[in-house]
Amino acid sequence: MPEFRGGQDSLGAWLSKNMNYPRITVEEYSSATVFASFVVLKDGSIADIKIYKANNSPFEKEALRLLDLMPDWIPGRCNGTLVDVKTNLPIKFGLK
Repeated sequence: MPEFRGGQDSLGAWLSKNMNYPRITVEEYSSATVFASFVVLKDGSIADIKIYKANNSPFEKEALRLLDLMPDWIPGRCNGTLVDVKTNLPIKFGLK
C-alpha cells in the first residue's frame, strides 16, 4: 500500500499545518469529516481526486485544496513492482 512520507503521524501533522478552516462555517459547525479518494501513482504523485462524502461544500473545497497541495507519497508495490493504488482518506476538520 502507498504511504505518506513519515507515516500516519506525519500525514496528520501535514494536514493540520496546511488546513484552513472555512471561515463561513465557524459559527455553524465545530467539526466535520470529508471522505476523499485518490490514486497514488507509480511515481508517488496523486491523481483522480474525488470527494465521496462531505458535510457541506466549504469543507469539501478545503479538502480538495489540501489534496492538490499534498506532497508525493511513497508509491505502492505489488510483487516488487511499483503500481498505481486507489486510496481513501478521511479528512477531519475541528476547532480546538
